[in-house]
Amino acid sequence: MPTSKDVEIPEIERLDTPFKKRVALSAALLVLLGGILAYGASLAGEHEQELSAQADAATITASAGFGSAYSEVATLIAGDAEARSLSQRAELARVHASLTGSDAYAHRAEAYAASAQALADLAAADEADSHYADVNREVTNRLLEPREDALRADARRETAADWGAKADRYVLGITLLGVALALLGLGLTLSSRTRKLVVVPAVLIALFAAVLSGLAAAQRPTTTPDSAVRAVAEGDRLMSLGRYDDAVEAYTRAIELRGDYAAAYRARGSAYDLAGSPQTSSYVLTTIDAEFRAKSIADLDRALELNPVPDYLTLVNQGANVFHVKKYALSEELTTRALATNDELPLPWSNLAMAQAAQGKEQEARASFEEMIERVLERPDPIEQYELFAAVRTALEILATLEPSRAGLVETFEGMMVAAEAELLRPGPVPDGDDATISGLELTATGFELDWSFDRAGFSPDSRITWVGYFRPSEDDPWQQPSYLLNVDRLVDAEPGAYTMSMIDTSCPGPGHYRLQAWLDDRLVASAETTVAAEASRYVVSYDPSSRITACRPKDWVLNDALPGVVGLAAPEDEKTALVVRAVPVPAELAGLPGPRLVRTALDTEQACAGYGPPSAELESSIGGIEGVSRQFSPKPDGSDVLCWAGLGQDGLLRIFVAAYDADTPSSPAAVDDLILRLYFNDAPPA
Repeated sequence: MPTSKDVEIPEIERLDTPFKKRVALSAALLVLLGGILAYGASLAGEHEQELSAQADAATITASAGFGSAYSEVATLIAGDAEARSLSQRAELARVHASLTGSDAYAHRAEAYAASAQALADLAAADEADSHYADVNREVTNRLLEPREDALRADARRETAADWGAKADRYVLGITLLGVALALLGLGLTLSSRTRKLVVVPAVLIALFAAVLSGLAAAQRPTTTPDSAVRAVAEGDRLMSLGRYDDAVEAYTRAIELRGDYAAAYRARGSAYDLAGSPQTSSYVLTTIDAEFRAKSIADLDRALELNPVPDYLTLVNQGANVFHVKKYALSEELTTRALATNDELPLPWSNLAMAQAAQGKEQEARASFEEMIERVLERPDPIEQYELFAAVRTALEILATLEPSRAGLVETFEGMMVAAEAELLRPGPVPDGDDATISGLELTATGFELDWSFDRAGFSPDSRITWVGYFRPSEDDPWQQPSYLLNVDRLVDAEPGAYTMSMIDTSCPGPGHYRLQAWLDDRLVASAETTVAAEASRYVVSYDPSSRITACRPKDWVLNDALPGVVGLAAPEDEKTALVVRAVPVPAELAGLPGPRLVRTALDTEQACAGYGPPSAELESSIGGIEGVSRQFSPKPDGSDVLCWAGLGQDGLLRIFVAAYDADTPSSPAAVDDLILRLYFNDAPPA
C-alpha cells in the first residue's frame, strides 16, 4: 500500500489569476454584445417580415387594381365605339339626306344623334386633337393607381431586402463572437506559453465582429419616399401618352427625391431614347439624337451600377446605346450578358452581330446574324419581323458612317438581311442570276409616292428582285430604312426592256433624300437617289380607318378626328388655312349614277361649298390617288378662297374634300397644295 509520500498531487492553478479574470470579463462582454446583436437581428428580421408582408399586400392590391382597370377600359372602349358609331351613322345620314333630298335620312340622322348623345358619358372626352389620344389618355389614367401599387410593392421589397441583409450581418457578428468565445475558453486549458496562439485570434475575431456589428447598426435600409413612387408612375403614364419630355421631368423628380432609385434611372434612360428619336416604330428604335443618347447612356450606367443583378432590358438597351458611341467591345460584353439571361429573342442577337461587325469579326458576326434571323422567323407578329430586318439595315448604314472601312461588311450583311426577308415574303427556289443587270435606274418622289424607271436584262422567270427604300433628312445623317419601304417582286415576265414601278411612303417625311436599291436576293444590282422638298420641316401622320384616309399635317397643325370618317386639319389661326376630308358610302338611291354625275351631285349638295354660289372654275383632278372633280370658288368677303373636290373610289366610298385658305397669304395656298400631295386614300376595291 503506497504511502502519502508516494502520491503526487497535480499542480492546480489558482482561479483568481489576472488572466482568468480578464477572460471572464471578456466573455461577459462578448455575451452581452451577442445579446445586443441577437436583439438587433430580431428587430431587423421583424422589419423584414413586416415589409415583405406589406409588399405582398401591395402586389395583391396592384393585381386587383389592374384587373379592375382593364375591366373599366373594356367598358370604356366598348361604350366609346358604340357612341362614335352612332355619331358616324348620324353624319352619314345627314350627308345622304343632302345627296338625295330624302326626309327619311334627315329623321334617321336626328335619331342617331340623340342616341349618340345618350351614350356620350361612355365615350372618351375630347381633350386632345386626336381621338386616339383621348382614348389612350383615359386608359393610362385608369392604370395609374395600380401602377403606383406595383411600384410601391417593389420599393418595399427592396427595403425588406436591406433589413434582411442587416439581420444577416448581425447573425454573422453573433457567429464570430461565438468563435471568439470558444477560442477564449480553449485558452483557459493551455499553458501560459501557448495560450497566445488562441487568445490573440480570439481578440481579433471579436474586434472584427464588433466592427461588423457597428457597421450593421449604422446601416440605414433604403427607403423610397411615396412621392418618388408616384413620380415614377406618373412618368410611366406620360410615356404611354407619348409625352416623353414630360416623362423625363417626372423621372427626374423621383431621382431628386431618392438619389439611388435604380428604377427611375432605368425609366429615364428609356425616356431619353424615345424623346430623342424621330422614328415611330412599334418594336425597335435605331436612330436617336446624340445628345439624348448620351443622357440615356449615363442613366442606364447608373441603373447598372445600383442594381446588383442588372435586368435584361437595361443590358440590351445599353448594349445598343454604346455601339453608337463606338464602344464596340463594351457593347459586345453587355449584350453577351443579356443573352446569358435570355437568348430566345432576336434583338440582342442583332446587337451582338453589329458590335462584332464593327470590330471586324466577320465570322462571329455572320453566326450571330444567322441566330437573329432564325429567331425573327419564329416571331408571331409580321410587323415585328419587318421592323427587325429594317432596324438591322439602318444600323448597318450607321456603322458605315461610323467606320467607313467596314463598307464591304455592311453591304454583305445588308444583302444577308434582304435575302432573308425576301425568302420570308416570297419563299421558294430562285434561278441563277449571275448575268442579270438593271441599268438606267431613275427615282422621283412626290408627296406619298415614289416612282422609278429602269431597264433590265438577263433575268429568268421566278427571279426575285427586292426593292429597298431609304430616307435621310440631310446629307449629314445616315440613311434610315423604314420597314414599309420594301417590295419583293417575283418575275413572271422576265423579258428584257424598260419598266416603271412605284411605292407608297405613308410615313410623312419632311424634306430630305430618298435612296432606292435593287437587290437580286443578296446581290446589290442597282441604286438611285432623289431629293424631296416640303413646306414643313416635320409632319405628323394620322390614319382614319373608317374613311381609309392617311393624312400628313405639319407638327403645329391641329387634327380633329372625333367623328369617324371625317378628318379635319387646321393651321395656326394667323395662317387662315383649314381642310376637311370625309368619306361616305354611296346611298342606294344614287348607286346607279355614273361616276362623274355622282361626284358633281356631291359637290352640288355639299353645304360647305354650295353656299358660295357658282364656282369660278371646275376641272378634273386627282387627290389621294383617286380621280375626281374639283371646283374653285371666288374669294369670300373676308378674302378667303374655297376649293371643293369629290371623287368616287374603287372601294365604293365617295370622298369629299373642302379646303379654305387665304389667297392673300402666299403660304396659305402653298400649304393646301402641299397637303393635297400628302393625302392618301387606301382605295382597295371590295373583295
